[in-house]
Amino acid sequence: LEGERHCDLLSWTEGKFIFKSATPKHLYQLGQLMARLHQSTRKIKVVHRRYWDADGLLGKNPKFGPIDGLPGVPAAQQKRFLETRAEVFSFLKKHERKYPERLGLVHADLHFGNFLVQEKGVGAIDFDDCGFGFHAYDLVVPLTQVTHLCKNNPRKSFPAYLAAIQEGYASVGSWDSADAAALPYLFTARRLKMLGWLKSRSDIPELRERLPKVAEHVNAYLKTNWRTL
Repeated sequence: LEGERHCDLLSWTEGKFIFKSATPKHLYQLGQLMARLHQSTRKIKVVHRRYWDADGLLGKNPKFGPIDGLPGVPAAQQKRFLETRAEVFSFLKKHERKYPERLGLVHADLHFGNFLVQEKGVGAIDFDDCGFGFHAYDLVVPLTQVTHLCKNNPRKSFPAYLAAIQEGYASVGSWDSADAAALPYLFTARRLKMLGWLKSRSDIPELRERLPKVAEHVNAYLKTNWRTL
C-alpha cells in the first residue's frame, strides 16, 4: 500500500511494581535512570512535542488544557489558581531562558506505575507523554506520589525521598542548587496542570465529580509554603 505508515515497537520489560513499598533507595535508582535517559538524548533536537516547558505546562495553550473556568470550583479557589499559575509561569520562563541546557527530551510520566524494580536497578515503561521540557520535571512526577505515600505512612519521611532522588540524579548527571530551586515551582505546575487535565476530561462523569475534590486539595496546598519542598 502507498502512503505513510506509523508503527509501534513493543518489547517485554522484566520487573515488578512497588506502588506502596517504594523506599528512598528506589528513588535514588530512579534518579540515576532519569539522568541516563536525559544524557542519552542531549544531542537530539526536539522541534515538536514541546509539552513540558513553561508554555507547555502553564502557557496560554498548555498540553493538558487551561485552568481557567474550572467547573464546580469556587471563585476564591479559581482566583488563587490563576494567581499562582502566573507566578509559577513567570519563574519557569526565566529559568528556561537562563538555563536552556536544563531542558530536553523527558519521559514526563515516571510515576510508580511506569517504572519497575529490576535485578540491577529500575527500568522505565510507557513513553507516550515523552516530550521536550525541564529535566527536573521528571523528578517531580514520582515525588508527587511520594507525598501521598508519606502521608499515609507516618514512618516514611518525604525529605529522605527528596534527597535520594536528587542524589541519584547527581551521581550520573548534572544537578545543582538552581535545579533544586526549580523543583517547588515544577511541583506546583504539575498540580495545576492536572486541574486542566481533569477539566479537559469533564465529559467523563467520574472525572467531572473528581475535579472539585482535587481542587480543594490543591487549594489547601497553595495555602502552605509551597515555594519550598
